[in-house]
Amino acid sequence: MSAPDGRHRPIYLWHPEIHSSIRNEKLIYTLALFEPVYKRDLVVAEIKRALIDMGINSYSLWELIGDHDIMIQAWVPAALSLETFQSKIDEFTSGDAEITPMVVDSFIDHWMWRDIDLSRAEAEIASEDYCDLNKDAVPTARLRKYLDSGYIHAVPNSNRLKFFVRITNPNRPIKRSLETQILDNAKKLFDKHYFSNGVVMKVSGFASYLITGRLLSSHFPAIGTEFQPTFADSGVLEALRCRTITHLSALHGPIARVEQLLPLAAPDVTQEPGAHDLKSWLMEGESDTLEFKASAFTDIDHKVGRRNLPRGRPDQVHEIAKAVVGLLNADGGAVIIGVAELDKYKADQLLRPYPEAVAVMEYMIIGVDAEFPRGGWDQYQRSLARDLRKAIDGEIDGWVKYQHLKYEGRTVCIIRVRRPPAFFYVNSRDKNGSVTPEFVGRIGGETRRMLGRQMDEFKEAHPRITRANPA
Repeated sequence: MSAPDGRHRPIYLWHPEIHSSIRNEKLIYTLALFEPVYKRDLVVAEIKRALIDMGINSYSLWELIGDHDIMIQAWVPAALSLETFQSKIDEFTSGDAEITPMVVDSFIDHWMWRDIDLSRAEAEIASEDYCDLNKDAVPTARLRKYLDSGYIHAVPNSNRLKFFVRITNPNRPIKRSLETQILDNAKKLFDKHYFSNGVVMKVSGFASYLITGRLLSSHFPAIGTEFQPTFADSGVLEALRCRTITHLSALHGPIARVEQLLPLAAPDVTQEPGAHDLKSWLMEGESDTLEFKASAFTDIDHKVGRRNLPRGRPDQVHEIAKAVVGLLNADGGAVIIGVAELDKYKADQLLRPYPEAVAVMEYMIIGVDAEFPRGGWDQYQRSLARDLRKAIDGEIDGWVKYQHLKYEGRTVCIIRVRRPPAFFYVNSRDKNGSVTPEFVGRIGGETRRMLGRQMDEFKEAHPRITRANPA
C-alpha cells in the first residue's frame, strides 16, 4: 500500500492488551495441512471466508515449508471455542484440513510491545479508529499519540524469514524454575546475531510454549546448531520430557494480513449513499469487493489524448460488465463509476476534459454527468442497465442495484452487487463478431478471466447455493 506521496504506508498493529482486554479477543496460532494437495489461492480464499464467518477481523496467514502448509495467526472472539474454530475451517475448505490450534495464554517476552495503561488507552482511543487505523483515515496527531503511548506499532519491513518453534506438551508439570529457564534460553538466543524479533508465548493446545522470530535464509542452519541445542543442553527438554519442532515460513511476509478491531460497516443497499460513503470507499481502495471505473460509455484514453480514435460504446460497457460479473461470481460488492485512478492518469490530463473534477487522495472524481442524456440520471441508469443485460450471459435483475450520489457537484454512479445462487458469464466478441461467454472472477483486488483448472478452483472457493424449487 502506498501513501499519496509515493512512500510505502506502514501497516499498524494494535497492542495485544487492547485486543484481549478492550476487544475481548484471544490470540491463537493454528498449523494447517490441506489434503490431497495445497492450492494457495484456493486455500487462502477459503480461510478468509471462514474467518469472516466467525467474526474474526485481525489475522495473518504465513505460508510454511515442511509438514504443514499454513500458520494461521488470528485474534478470535474470547467466547469462540477451539472446536468451533476447527469445525469452521473444515466446513469452509474443500479438501481435508488437518488443524492444530494453540491458544496463547500469556506473553512471556515480546520484542515489540511494552506495558500500557489500559484505562488510559480506552479513554484516549477514538472509537472510529478501531476500524480506520489502516485506512489512512486517522489524523496524524492521534496516530502519533497512539504510537508514543505504545497502543500501536508499525509492522517492520524485513528481509528475514519468519520461524515458529513450538515446545511440545510436557509429560510432567512445569515448575516456575523451568519457565524461567525457558525465558533465559530464549533471551540468550535472541542476543545472538542469528535471530531477531523474538516472541516467547505460553500456549495451550498442541504445544506448551511457542517461540517466534526472524532469521536470514543463510542462517537457517543455526536453528539446528544454536536454537535446539541451547534448550537441550540446558536440561529443560529432558526435565519436561518434550522436544522442539520448527516451522519455517517460505516468504519474508505473510500471504495475507488484516488488522482491524471492528469490522467495516456493511452498507445497506436499501439506503441511498452519501458523500461520506464515497470518501470511505476511496480510503478503503480497490479490493475483492470494490472496483472503481472512470466511465461507462466514454473512452477516457481518447479524452486525454492517448488514443486517436475512441473505442466503441459496446467495448466500454464490456469493461463494466466484466467488473460486475467478477463481483457476482465472487462475494458481491460495488462498482463505482466516475472515479479515475491517479496512478493511471495524471491530474492535469483529466482536468483538461473535466475541469470541474475533484481530487481526493489517490483518485480524481470526474463524475458521469457528461454521459447524461437529456433524460438525466433516470435515463442514464436505464441505458446502462439495458447495455449490461446485453453484455452479460444470465439474468442479473434482482442481483444488481443502481444508485447515485453527488460529491462536490459531480454525480457518481454506484452499482451494488449481491452474491447470487448461480455463476454468470460475460458475452465477449472475437474478431469475427462471434459471441463467446467468458468466465471472470474477482480475486486479489483484480477482475480476472479464468479458464480450465483456474476457473474450477475459483468456483470451489466461491460455491453457489442452489435450492430446489418448492413443490
